[in-house]
Amino acid sequence: MPKDSLAAVGPLLCLFPAAKRSELGALAGACAVCAECCIDDDGIRESVRFLDQEGRTCLRLFLLPDSDYTGWERLREGMPCIAHEARLSTCSRCVDLMRCLGRRWRGQDWMASLLRIDSGCPARPGPRIASARVSAIGREIACRIARAEGAPIPA
Repeated sequence: MPKDSLAAVGPLLCLFPAAKRSELGALAGACAVCAECCIDDDGIRESVRFLDQEGRTCLRLFLLPDSDYTGWERLREGMPCIAHEARLSTCSRCVDLMRCLGRRWRGQDWMASLLRIDSGCPARPGPRIASARVSAIGREIACRIARAEGAPIPA
């Protein structure tokens, strides 16, 4: 994935394991990436999932109303879809319980942040992460996603 494609998207919600302590720390362990799309109470929820060598999620980036949708589509072009990943078939009432218990069983807590990724500059190559400002509706959607995923609400 070209580094400029992430920068073109603008503000995103990021979820990462608290043990990694930062978004870049979580991203450093990624060796594969795939797209994910589901439908929830707010409509279509799209994310990009970064996976480590064992196929575990090490970072997720979620599209927000403030994101650049054209940039997002370019980012996702050619990405494999996560639909092939083995998933539990559970009823919607069980999803929250499974997330809560699953997090405890794996011993992994998640953090959430609102960020934008810059592609860097010749003097400092590599991605740089900055906190992002989003609209009130963008913040509300981000809070709902974070809550649904069992992560603390971004400040």
